[in-house]
Amino acid sequence: MKRKSSARRRKVRSDSNKENELDCLPKQLFTSPEKKKQEGTKICTPTKRQQFQVGESSSLNQQPEVLFQKCRLVDLVENHGPVHRVLQEHMGMTADDIPPVERQKSRSAMYKLVTAAAYSIINYCANDLSYSKCEGCLLDEPAQLAHECLTWPSAFYEENLKHVCCNLNMGPVLYVITAVGISMNIFSMNQNHIVALANLVEDIRSAPKPCEHLRATFQKCHEPYVKLVEKFLHNTFQNRMSLTTFL
Repeated sequence: MKRKSSARRRKVRSDSNKENELDCLPKQLFTSPEKKKQEGTKICTPTKRQQFQVGESSSLNQQPEVLFQKCRLVDLVENHGPVHRVLQEHMGMTADDIPPVERQKSRSAMYKLVTAAAYSIINYCANDLSYSKCEGCLLDEPAQLAHECLTWPSAFYEENLKHVCCNLNMGPVLYVITAVGISMNIFSMNQNHIVALANLVEDIRSAPKPCEHLRATFQKCHEPYVKLVEKFLHNTFQNRMSLTTFL
């Protein structure tokens, strides 16, 4: 009998310990979604934060996902059509999305595309970097007071832009230029285009006011090309993952 009573006591103690452990945990974790909406309380889970942490050892950085839609080389042949048409379909674009280019102006159009791609990608990454540092943006808070990014000084955005320019990887940028260039049927890239691309990025990075220089770069861009690259990025990316692709 004594043995049974002592076993019962141990079981009661263990159950009470579990209850105490549950009491120590944040109550918000056990709040229903309906109650969270009423109270206006939201929790940023670690996994969502890790999604935007750059340069830190997170599971996302260790095992990056495939961020671009896969296009196999075999697909370009099996479809039995012009390569630029195949890529247009693959990227979710139509012939109406592609600005017309005369054959004799394809070389100059390629340089315009390099400038437009540099601006669009840098701007895209800088926006995502700022987004990743604002709790209100991460949680999609409707109230403006929850967005600390609205109070950040211009120096903060200058540093973000410099960080993007310093860490921009060549491979993914060339992938975007190649895919869009082929879809426009103007692709003719050589080392001069790559040097021009590197100079554009360096000019923005080394400028006294990088944000102003980026805006000046936009003024030099051919706007239809900017829209085309931005549409390509929008159709291709999953869940704002530009930071783990380009940087």
